[in-house]
Amino acid sequence: MAVLPFLTKAYAQNVYIFGNRKFDGGVPVDYHQSIKEHAVIVYSDDQIKAAYTSEYITEDEYVETMQIREAPAVE
Repeated sequence: MAVLPFLTKAYAQNVYIFGNRKFDGGVPVDYHQSIKEHAVIVYSDDQIKAAYTSEYITEDEYVETMQIREAPAVE
């Protein structure tokens, strides 16, 4: 399945900001990684933490997202 950027953005917003969708059952698996990558680029640590504390994302999803932010850049 092709991962479309406009859907990645929409899914990320609905998962991390609004809580309208969940990774499990609400978003196609093919989009999970790109959504997390988009979130670390666009959203602040506070916004990602708020998604976790609001139970929009699980602890595992929060940790996975933050690990992407902390990963060293590939050169």
